[in-house]
Amino acid sequence: MKKKIILALAAVASFLSISVYGSYAYLTAEIKTENVITAGNLKIALIETSSAEDGFGAAVAGRLNGVMPGKTISKIVQVENRGDNEAYVRVQVKKDIILAEGNSSPDLSLVTCDFNKEYWIDGNDGYYYYRDSLEAGRRTVPLFEKVAFDASMGNLYQDSRIRMEIKAQATQVANNGESVMEAKGWPEDGE
Repeated sequence: MKKKIILALAAVASFLSISVYGSYAYLTAEIKTENVITAGNLKIALIETSSAEDGFGAAVAGRLNGVMPGKTISKIVQVENRGDNEAYVRVQVKKDIILAEGNSSPDLSLVTCDFNKEYWIDGNDGYYYYRDSLEAGRRTVPLFEKVAFDASMGNLYQDSRIRMEIKAQATQVANNGESVMEAKGWPEDGE
């Protein structure tokens, strides 16, 4: 009878040890997964076109010769959102006049653009900010459409070159302020 009790206790002990091991294995199961997070992208394009009405046509995007004082030419500047996400946009316009004689200081105010003040905000930091967010696949209202050469440009400006450097930048809209003027993350100059 003692042997039967010992065998029964041994069987119970074996059963308990297998049950504990099985429970332990069940509670410590491990599964390995990889999480992939894909960030959206921002991609913009600066679009410069012109109207053929001024007689210069599409040449305005490149070199333009023979512009006289008092003349206004067509130069339509827009930004297109070619990325997947909504973006805030800003544009910088720098003018430079290189005089043929090179020994005087040119008056940059003699060359003006008809900036759109309804849709673009002058940030007083060298940039014009598009007031609305720009959805993917959309274009801004033109920043300007015409460049005017003042009639008072005298002989000093004869054979001079006028260069306009236009640069556009974008930053994300998502989780980035309530307006373009509150947005952060603009590229630093030179980027």
